[in-house]
Amino acid sequence: MDGNPASEDSSWADLLEVPTEPARETSVLGPTIVLRGELSAGEDLIIRGEIQGTVVGTDTVVLKKSARLHGLISAAQIRLEDGVNFDDVVLAGNIAQTAAD
Repeated sequence: MDGNPASEDSSWADLLEVPTEPARETSVLGPTIVLRGELSAGEDLIIRGEIQGTVVGTDTVVLKKSARLHGLISAAQIRLEDGVNFDDVVLAGNIAQTAAD
């Protein structure tokens, strides 16, 4: 024992560590939300509701199975859950399909 709490208990050291990157922010459009117009997001975006218009994201846009889309989605990353409902949609970005939850 050297009297240093950090050396005696590793949890003290964990508490004192400063993360090197901030946590990523995520916004969620719930399944009952209907958006008509333009949405611009500077963080990750999860869409469960209906979009009629344009979505522009600088990070990742995730389209869940319950999402209903009519318009344009542009983002660095676009993830499509199996079963997403498309109607006259244009997707622009790196697109990946994922299994439903």
